[in-house]
Amino acid sequence: MNKVKKDIRIRIELLKTQQKKLLNTVLSKNKILTLKTREQWISDKSVSATTRHRNYCQLTGRARGVLPKWKVSRIIFKENADFGKIPGIRKASW
Repeated sequence: MNKVKKDIRIRIELLKTQQKKLLNTVLSKNKILTLKTREQWISDKSVSATTRHRNYCQLTGRARGVLPKWKVSRIIFKENADFGKIPGIRKASW
């Protein structure tokens, strides 16, 4: 469970840095602002490049085989899909 807590903390930090980076980009390219103001935003180095993030299963902490849309591992996804716990997903049969 330690991996799950760490993953949640990293996701929150990434959201904050992504918001700052987006704000920095928008304000630096805004033509309405004065050139001096835009240069301040361009030279602002407080927003570093985003780091790579590894997806972990939200239930088990497994690092491999994680389905990004549901944020769970393939094993947990299959178990839940077999028992009908995931809306709109059912076992294929033909």
